[in-house]
Amino acid sequence: MGRDEEAQQILTLQQQLLERLTQLGYAEPNSAMRIARHLAEISVLARSFAENTLPLLLNVNVENRSAINQLAVSLKVDLEELGDAINDVDCDLRSLMEYLNHDHE
Repeated sequence: MGRDEEAQQILTLQQQLLERLTQLGYAEPNSAMRIARHLAEISVLARSFAENTLPLLLNVNVENRSAINQLAVSLKVDLEELGDAINDVDCDLRSLMEYLNHDHE
């Protein structure tokens, strides 16, 4: 999956998530936008990792040191991107959780 395709998937999912947050009555527009953006990013990056990077690890020729070195870099970059997106959503996600939990009390 190319970066342009990933970006389009993120934008599409972000819009769907934003609509859902609005339906749930979450009235913090800036926070909702950040939550939608980061959750969409996490979803697309995780799918790409599972569908592309992990199969490479499982199928790499153990004799091909150059491919293994490139794969190690890809693993690190992919996981750092996921970690950054998870860290970025944390504060806003707590706010959403408080809203959702308070709403159901």
